[in-house]
Amino acid sequence: MRGQWKRQLPPVPYLRGCINLLTLLTIAILSGIYAFLRDWRAKRIRRELERPLVMTDSEKTRFSSFMERWGLVSGVAGITVYDAVYSVSLIDENVLTALDFSSAADLSSFGDITRYVGTHFAAGDGLTGSLARLQGYTAERAAAAHLVSQGHVVEFPDTANQPGYDLLVDGHPFQVKDTLSPGLINEHLGNYPDIPVIVNTEMGAHFAGNPNVIIDPDLSHEQIATAVNQTIEGVSLLDTAHVHIPLVTLILSCLKEGSLLLAGKTDVKTAGSHVLYDTASVGLGGAAGARIGILAGGPLGPAGAGAGLVLGGLIGAITGRILARKIKHSRLKEKQEAYSGAVIDVGQVMPAVIDNKKQLVAAKMDRAVKAVKLPWWRHIWPSREEYLAGGLKDRYRQTLDGLEELKNRMQSLPPCQAGEEACKIVAAGGFYDPALAEALARVREAQDELLKEMRRLGLV
Repeated sequence: MRGQWKRQLPPVPYLRGCINLLTLLTIAILSGIYAFLRDWRAKRIRRELERPLVMTDSEKTRFSSFMERWGLVSGVAGITVYDAVYSVSLIDENVLTALDFSSAADLSSFGDITRYVGTHFAAGDGLTGSLARLQGYTAERAAAAHLVSQGHVVEFPDTANQPGYDLLVDGHPFQVKDTLSPGLINEHLGNYPDIPVIVNTEMGAHFAGNPNVIIDPDLSHEQIATAVNQTIEGVSLLDTAHVHIPLVTLILSCLKEGSLLLAGKTDVKTAGSHVLYDTASVGLGGAAGARIGILAGGPLGPAGAGAGLVLGGLIGAITGRILARKIKHSRLKEKQEAYSGAVIDVGQVMPAVIDNKKQLVAAKMDRAVKAVKLPWWRHIWPSREEYLAGGLKDRYRQTLDGLEELKNRMQSLPPCQAGEEACKIVAAGGFYDPALAEALARVREAQDELLKEMRRLGLV
């Protein structure tokens, strides 16, 4: 059995052949893998070198770009113009004149008016009496305006509490009553039977045919009450219009950052910080500017205060926008400087790369010319080989001259422009150097960081 078993074993040379075959097969497989990986690596390097470099800003997101540049300021302008126009439209000049006439205080400026209104027309028990009193003085102004439009000469007494009459019409005293109570008119007629009274149109049915009661068809108690209430409201709105600016800024900033967040171009933390910057700078800056504008334009009355609201709000918002932009773009400036520095590095590496390529071209020229075998009789009779060698020299020299011209041109450019030119040349192909590849990798890294920061700001 032992002898049979030994005879069944394969001979040693056969085993060695199998081992050698497996070894060769393994080496072949590993060599194939190595060749594949080497080819893949070379193609990857060539793709990186041929990758075009973006030297300008990427496309802008329209909405976020508009909001970043003009949206918040436009919002401030819109709300201030609306508040100014609406508030001033509510204010009746007759009411202001009556307010000034009936008050012992100096109400020549809008600030004086707002303080007086805040003191005497605040919500409370005395508000109804204050409004009724102001409505009476306003009715006097309205009735006087109607009489003047008819050609009468109308004068007012020196004091608001003149007994018996409110107007002198063509030199004759007249009382003016704006009321819904006939008793007040009868009381006057009982105390001053010789002084006629001008009343609002609502009292016409109660005193028809009374020669001492003159019905003014254009004098309406409801209209006078509305004018007084709207004037008080308009003064209050104009005085506090600046408080709307931060709220409007907050809403617009949330819309801007929300659109960027939905587009995946920012994150919640960055969006929140930008909303805070916008509200604190543009919103509060616009509010502070609007308040200062109201105070500055106050001596010119409500119209001046309204104009000051708009101009001050715009100036404050623009100033705040500049401040916010500086804060938000501080990191962007760092990224831009890093990108510019990387581009400059490429420009500084490029001359050495050109010199190295010139040496390689010159060496190749020498080898190519020497490889052409020139016949001994070329000096006696022209030979094709001699012309071929001359043509090769001319072509290589043109290449060398072009490289030297490129080098001189790049060295004459400013550093950043030279770097940009170098990036474009390398992107077109024809140059490779480890130092150049490393510099280009830094450019792409800096570019990616710059674009990332620009996306966070909504600029791309």
